[in-house]
Amino acid sequence: MTESATEKHAAIARLAGHWQGEETMHPPGAEEPVHVTSVIQSRMELGGWFLFMGYAQLQDGSPSYTAHGVMGLDHSGDKVTLYWFDSQGWNPQQPFVGEWDGDTLQLSVVSDNGHDRLTYVLQGPDQYTTKVENSADGSHWNTLIEGTYRRTDTVG
Repeated sequence: MTESATEKHAAIARLAGHWQGEETMHPPGAEEPVHVTSVIQSRMELGGWFLFMGYAQLQDGSPSYTAHGVMGLDHSGDKVTLYWFDSQGWNPQQPFVGEWDGDTLQLSVVSDNGHDRLTYVLQGPDQYTTKVENSADGSHWNTLIEGTYRRTDTVG
């Protein structure tokens, strides 16, 4: 690994800032989707090597789910990694791993929950979308959450 943050770190830094979004959740077995507002506060830390993410899902103005993520690069410097910890006790066995394809970052992980996939699509400097999907077999995917977020402030 190089001694300073790379161009790939700069791509991750595009997610730094304060964001607010609307999410549609599709809980398994639910008849209707659930709509929530989410806020994300992300900043590059540790010399620009990692993006620290604070996430809160709000229902009726109060946090109903919170999480912290740490995004960086693997030891080869080729793949993006994301470690995710949340208020439901999720303690990652391993990180989500993926890569950028233009303005799209797709990350995936296999765990006790099956196959999980997280996709970020940057839509200019001040908006992005996400999709969280799950699959029992890695080929038939169910959408769990879809969100659109707008930047409310920048953070380095």
